[in-house]
Amino acid sequence: MSVNSEDDLRLQDFSDTFYHRPHDPTVEIPAGIVKPWPTRDDGNRDLSEEEPTLTRPSLRQRRKVLSLCVIAFTIGALMIVLSSPYSNEFLAPGPLHSSHAQLLAGHGADRCAACHSGTTGSAFGWVAHAFSGASNKQTQSKLCLECHKASLNEDFALNPHNVAPQQLAKTTAQFQNASFVSNLTIPPVTANNEIACNACHREHKGAQDLQAMTDAQCQSCHQSNYHSFESDHPEFTSWPKASRQNIAFDHSTHASRHFPGSNAVFDCSRCHLDDAWQNAKVQAPFEQACASCHEKKIVDSGVGGFAVLSLPMLDMKAIEKRNLKVGSWPLAATGDFDGPLPPAMRLLLMADPRAGPILNSRPASFEFADLDPGDDRDVQEAVTLAWSVKRLLHELSRKGVPAVERRIETVLGRDLDAEEVRGMFRGMEGHSFAAAARRWFPRLNAEIKTRFGESSAADVSSLINPRDFLAKVPAQEQLARNPLAGLDENSAGTEAAKLQSQTSPQRTATEPNVTPPFSTSTQQANVSPAMPRSIGEEPVSALKPETGSGLRTGWIRDDRSLRIYYRPAGHQDEFLKHWFEMMLATPDADSSAATSELYRSLTGTGAIGNCRYCHTLKRNEDRSLVMNWNANRRNGALGQFTSFSHRPHLVQPALQDCSHCHKMDASVSNGDSFASLDRTDYESNFHPILKSTCSSCHQKGLTDNSCTTCHDYHVGGHKTR
Repeated sequence: MSVNSEDDLRLQDFSDTFYHRPHDPTVEIPAGIVKPWPTRDDGNRDLSEEEPTLTRPSLRQRRKVLSLCVIAFTIGALMIVLSSPYSNEFLAPGPLHSSHAQLLAGHGADRCAACHSGTTGSAFGWVAHAFSGASNKQTQSKLCLECHKASLNEDFALNPHNVAPQQLAKTTAQFQNASFVSNLTIPPVTANNEIACNACHREHKGAQDLQAMTDAQCQSCHQSNYHSFESDHPEFTSWPKASRQNIAFDHSTHASRHFPGSNAVFDCSRCHLDDAWQNAKVQAPFEQACASCHEKKIVDSGVGGFAVLSLPMLDMKAIEKRNLKVGSWPLAATGDFDGPLPPAMRLLLMADPRAGPILNSRPASFEFADLDPGDDRDVQEAVTLAWSVKRLLHELSRKGVPAVERRIETVLGRDLDAEEVRGMFRGMEGHSFAAAARRWFPRLNAEIKTRFGESSAADVSSLINPRDFLAKVPAQEQLARNPLAGLDENSAGTEAAKLQSQTSPQRTATEPNVTPPFSTSTQQANVSPAMPRSIGEEPVSALKPETGSGLRTGWIRDDRSLRIYYRPAGHQDEFLKHWFEMMLATPDADSSAATSELYRSLTGTGAIGNCRYCHTLKRNEDRSLVMNWNANRRNGALGQFTSFSHRPHLVQPALQDCSHCHKMDASVSNGDSFASLDRTDYESNFHPILKSTCSSCHQKGLTDNSCTTCHDYHVGGHKTR
């Protein structure tokens, strides 16, 4: 083989050829028949002449022109379409979900603006918004909230799971397997810890469920690999959630001791009933679940009543020895210093500028028996307190509810709702206090004016009528033997009616119609002959005529013990509930000087109503307390991370027995944990449900959408299902 010479290695020279370059705008081609070859006279081609050529645009150039024409046509067509009234319909990527389509049916061509902030204006506005570089995800989510703000908390609606970041972090920390709920990623979540609605809810998919989410969507935030329930899901460590119960009910103690002791069967369905949809179990009413054992205890606890006014015993010899005066005082309340200060009356007396310092200097459990008749200071304080009691009775007989409201607000340093105070004296007629004042202190008006002067009298001068509220007591009854002494409760009403007819004159047509101060404008006290009467001359209306034991309930004025008290009728007594609510709203009500004794009397062992025996208390951040009146712990306004419905499970015969899944832990007893306000080491009476219990039926595991099968992603707002 010969070696190539240098000339053989040179590249071909295309400079003088007709080789077509791709970038050439034109090309020359033989003219052919379009431009004939020059010929000689003999008709043959004249080869001395150059071959004729035709210059034309190259293929690249022609494609370029064609592309520009198509682009121009497309832009023109788009501008025409976008300028039409139905341009939005043309741009819609797909049909709306039926729920949104129905709501926006009346908006016509402008319905896109309900959800998309960039749809207002002309086509140029669309283009400008699309290429401006500004994200409209959060703005679009704000538009979603215009309709959904009623079911979502606006403050945290765009946070993951619609809850405050602090609450989400606290819930996350409760899981032992932190990797399962940790490592939130940045892509769907903004720097403000917000996530757009369309990150989870994909619209323009027609009939596709807006609430449906795939595991891939969940795992865009939760990066734990999750393929099936059986293989990847962590074991349950606290499910159902072991939260402190609203009702102090210890399952272990009742199952092992109380029910066997009363020869009763411990049946879950007796206390736990299906809700309307059979999704969850709700607490059965008190009458069905608890009354057979606890109703009598509640009634018996209220026999002594809840006193709001009680006259103490005074040592008149010790008082007169020091030349002190208390004015008129019933003979039945004289002797040695004795008698307690009912907590409710103590609270009202603390508003008196004279009695308040004395009560604050004494222990909360102070009573008149603690006073020493040989001590000048004690006797002086006894006289001061006696005048404060008379002044309190005078105000109650004249002003009624406003007097109570003003005094409590003064002591607690906060405003009260007028309806709340009326609830605290519901069923009380104003003339009952007036009748007590007339019988116990016949010259009370004159004594108050003389003792405290005209300026003090002005404090109680906003009277309904300037005359005495009721007729005067005959002279023979003034400070005489108690006319009802020796009468039992059943005969007292009859005797009181006789005294009423003897001492109360008939109202004439010219007398003004006086409204009792404790009556409301919308509901006057209605006392029928069948209703119980107080042990006095005036009837006192009762909320409930009698209990199962035959005891009269409601307000009672006892002229033998010289006190006015309320006797509850049993469970769910609204009077006691209002006093509880007023007291517990006070910060540190259990230790406050103003309310600690009232707190003890309502929540201590053997307290009236026995409310605290079953209902638990919790302390708020502002140090106030809340009584858990409702047994059910589910908050309908807030979703739960875990969603479980009993309905599809109870069709299985084996699952109709609650103990198949809920296995009691007999070693746990929470009897002592309910007494504490701040105890957090509550343990459930039941073992956590094992994952194997669920997978025994769900053997194939759960496939797509498995996360949202059991977990709700809207927790701080509406339920997703």
